[in-house]
Amino acid sequence: MPPRFRIFITLLLLTFCTLHAKSDATRIEFYYGIAEGNYLIGDLKGAANGVEQMLKIDADYVPALTLKTRIKIDQGEPQVALESADHAISLEPEILEHLLLKALVLGNMNRRDDAIAVIEQVMQAAPIDGDDYRVASKLLGLLLMAEGDWDNAAETFNQIYLDNPETAAISLELASEAYLEKAGNALNQGDTSAAVDAITQALEVHQQQLGEISFKQRTALRMMRA
Repeated sequence: MPPRFRIFITLLLLTFCTLHAKSDATRIEFYYGIAEGNYLIGDLKGAANGVEQMLKIDADYVPALTLKTRIKIDQGEPQVALESADHAISLEPEILEHLLLKALVLGNMNRRDDAIAVIEQVMQAAPIDGDDYRVASKLLGLLLMAEGDWDNAAETFNQIYLDNPETAAISLELASEAYLEKAGNALNQGDTSAAVDAITQALEVHQQQLGEISFKQRTALRMMRA
């Protein structure tokens, strides 16, 4: 074959590969838009179908893997969700959001000790004033509440507020909720004194806070304690 023909064929193949890659990228973006839209409106089956189409094109497409994880959590398939989260972590181990997603899956599997270990890993790696740290702290608090460790849960939520006052409203609300859960548990066990003490703890969360929301919370909690 003459050299000029070999060069021509090589250039033609390179052009074809480039166009094919662009075509695949466009198709993936198209499927992702559909899958994410379906997920947001609650069409989990449609979202799952879109994700599978993406992964057929590129099995290592991380946005599809993380979306698949969320879908499978909602569909009650935690083992599949965990495998998808682990796959995303293996591809982008430096992205802490993937670890938080894995912790969420583990929490849904009632593997709370494992979930807490992953969250603590994130908190050690993340900047204390960053979004990953705040999300990890909130998730840790919620898991502690699920474990019935209300005091540590409330302390975790309080610490979020101390680290970043901008999150005061949600952090204080969650801390108060932890103590109210503690009070409810005490009442279920017939321990009225412990329930009153827990409500007092919830009241103290809002005691030094200004604003209408905290005022209403203090009023409601005082009425409950009475």
